[in-house]
Amino acid sequence: MYSHASDENTGTLLGVFSGVDTDDRQYEQSLDVMNRIDRLAAARGLPFTYIVVVDSDVPRPPAVWRKRFSDANYGVKSERFYFAMITTSMLMRGVYTAVNWLTAKRRDQFYNVASNIEDVQHWLQQVHAVTGADLVALEQQARRGVQKQPGVGVRPV
Repeated sequence: MYSHASDENTGTLLGVFSGVDTDDRQYEQSLDVMNRIDRLAAARGLPFTYIVVVDSDVPRPPAVWRKRFSDANYGVKSERFYFAMITTSMLMRGVYTAVNWLTAKRRDQFYNVASNIEDVQHWLQQVHAVTGADLVALEQQARRGVQKQPGVGVRPV
């Protein structure tokens, strides 16, 4: 399942993938909302911040979707883009870090992988001076959507 919460005032989106039943429809919905929040942030001159939480029970997306996610990240319209993936899997964090080192990035795009939301909040605030959205509250809001309904739950802040 995929659910998300956003703070359009700060250009921040937090998505949660949870459960073994994640499918193409949910991957597509995650890209749709990513593109929508990015366009809103770009139109307002805001940086776009996208945090994706991937629970341990979520299977790895098929190669075609990994490529589409990569292309979407590279095609962000906002001048500055901050992307973080949160997963408790040390293996996934290692793979993500290695792939990130090897892939081309646009100027003013920043990527991170972490095991918890607090580390991402620190990375954004202390390393990049990005403040505004309460990521813990956004994650809680997105998780309520995962628990209440299958598929996508839009929970604007």
